[in-house]
Amino acid sequence: MKEFKLMAITAAALFFVMSLGAHPGPERHPIEQELFDVESELSARISAVERRLNEKIESLGAPDDDAIADAVESAMNEALAEVSQSQDELQAQIEDVVTGNRQLMYIGIGVFALVFAGFIGLFGYVNSKTKAKT
Repeated sequence: MKEFKLMAITAAALFFVMSLGAHPGPERHPIEQELFDVESELSARISAVERRLNEKIESLGAPDDDAIADAVESAMNEALAEVSQSQDELQAQIEDVVTGNRQLMYIGIGVFALVFAGFIGLFGYVNSKTKAKT
């Protein structure tokens, strides 16, 4: 009966330890934070391109609608291509970092739970042997 209780306590402890790692905290990985910083830098560059484009449009003497439309279209196409390419790369890198971190975390938690269960089992074994001798 004592062994059954010890086994139940060991299983409960194992599930408790595993549940602790199932909900990662809000902290970010340094690489993920760096990627978010790069994304904000790209947003700043886009704003700079828009500002320069607006300055060019304002500096035109007589408004030529076709020239303005062509300038706006070419500048926006360049900026859009840059942003979409960079955004896709950033998204892929973020996904790689997140999946890699989760895998390492779950492996570490599993090893910790296994070692913890082993210590509990060893303690129960030693405890039962010492009680059997007395």
